[in-house]
Amino acid sequence: MCSSIRFPRVVANSTIFIRRISYLFLFKIEPIFVITYEPEHEFDDSDFDPDYRQKLIVADAEKAYVSMMKPGYNVQLFKNYPKGADGLYDTGLARYGYAIGECLKFRTANGTITGSRNPLTGMIDNDADAIFVDGDVVRFFKSGIDFPGEADSSTEIDE
Repeated sequence: MCSSIRFPRVVANSTIFIRRISYLFLFKIEPIFVITYEPEHEFDDSDFDPDYRQKLIVADAEKAYVSMMKPGYNVQLFKNYPKGADGLYDTGLARYGYAIGECLKFRTANGTITGSRNPLTGMIDNDADAIFVDGDVVRFFKSGIDFPGEADSSTEIDE
């Protein structure tokens, strides 16, 4: 569970100033590949070393978040995402997605994307929102609404 960070107002001479904060996402990509094969597939060494092109993934992640959130300070909003010359669109991946594995919320006038990380494992957990791309379709999934969050995940098993 992530805690909220609040930035105080500064009061001076009866005038209220509110700090303006710009966020820069420095994407450290930690991909998880799930690859399926047909039963008749003959394996070779390339099957066990996926084509991990970090620059393409970083460029695509930026486009995904900017196209969804439409932050006011971005001039380029990537309206044609997921299509683009320097992203993952033409790499042959059937589907892929992004989630922020840090305890932060990215807010714009168009909405909020929440990240999350399990403090015990250091891995992303179900409290993080996600963006998924399947062909030309891009969907945003809100934790706790479109899928259960961590607090919603503890279900009892009937014996």
